[in-house]
Amino acid sequence: MRKKTVGIIGIVLAAVITVGAVLFFVIPKKKESPIGPNTIEISYSLGGFGDAWIKEAITLFNETYKEQGYSAVLGRSDAAFTGDTLETELRSYKDNTYDLYFALAKNSSSLVDASYAVLKEKNKSLLEDITDVYNSKVINLDRSEGDQTVLESRSENMLIYNRYLGDLEYAKGKYYSYQWTMAYAGVAVNTKVLSDAGFDHAPRTTREMKNMCDAVLQQNKVSSHGKTIYPITWAGANAAGYFEYSLLTWMAQYMGIEEYNDFYSLKPKTGTTYENGYDVYDNEGILYALKAQETFTCEDYAAEGTTATIDHLMSDQTLADGEAAFEFTGCWMYNELIGLGYTEEQLSGIQIIPVPIVSELADKIGLIGTADEKDNMLCNIIQGIDEGKTDEQIAAEYGA
Repeated sequence: MRKKTVGIIGIVLAAVITVGAVLFFVIPKKKESPIGPNTIEISYSLGGFGDAWIKEAITLFNETYKEQGYSAVLGRSDAAFTGDTLETELRSYKDNTYDLYFALAKNSSSLVDASYAVLKEKNKSLLEDITDVYNSKVINLDRSEGDQTVLESRSENMLIYNRYLGDLEYAKGKYYSYQWTMAYAGVAVNTKVLSDAGFDHAPRTTREMKNMCDAVLQQNKVSSHGKTIYPITWAGANAAGYFEYSLLTWMAQYMGIEEYNDFYSLKPKTGTTYENGYDVYDNEGILYALKAQETFTCEDYAAEGTTATIDHLMSDQTLADGEAAFEFTGCWMYNELIGLGYTEEQLSGIQIIPVPIVSELADKIGLIGTADEKDNMLCNIIQGIDEGKTDEQIAAEYGA
């Protein structure tokens, strides 16, 4: 498949579903496909996003570019195909016929480096350099040319996943991938379970969430399926990243974005990184994040088996069936449940919220009062921020 054709489908597909840290890669150096030189053969990492959207996009592309002789086919749709699997497949590129990969959570730099390790040739890569596609005008769904370039239409915060940032001089600054979806993670809430436990809102702080977990636990109820209702379900068997995600989120909440970035850069408050870099670990944000993690992964709160043996689909079902109040997951869990046969009506009580704010932040920002009073004030501040109010408006309204 020629690079120009692959670039076209990249822009068209991007118009169907917007950006995120999930990438597609063009593979130019590969075995010749029996499908034909003008047909794009796609490998798709199903993940939790389902495949209805990409089938729709392919149909639209084929209809739009039929007269030019271009077409696309979905050669593989596999939930188990990850970024690591893609890197492995790159190494056997001579047996590979795919033109376009939709992969999960793998950045361009690591794959270009892996490509160099295979080819051992400068100025050559198993990933197509699509910088010229980024510099071309956006193509709208009606095939008209947009006002912006592809690059101008992207978020700079996300472009770092697509731009090569490694040490290979010939690849620096070039783009080798494109973002194909926007997704977010947080906490999924079964609002019926919470309502039955006496709560009319989702938790905003870790203290609130702990109180809710305690209430669910103390009720000692069973679901309509006869199973014990637990406070939290985790996808511990195959998605342990949610443990890390929640921990890092609480760290970032307490530290603030600048201090959090300094932590990852081993940048101390004083002195040099070489002499004082380890000082970044002496941080209350890490302590309180670990305490929150300890609280919500405890044996009493976690549904049976979910911290070790339950996969993401079984964990989703535990929440949807009313056997847990909370699940650390992402918005894709809704598609996963639809794929398992759940209806929109059955999922109407599922709500996804941001990870609750670590309650110790109240002390850091100087709130005064009892633990309950400070937590209530922190909740009010969070609500004000969510409503877009200024610091002055929040202070005037809530006395913060």
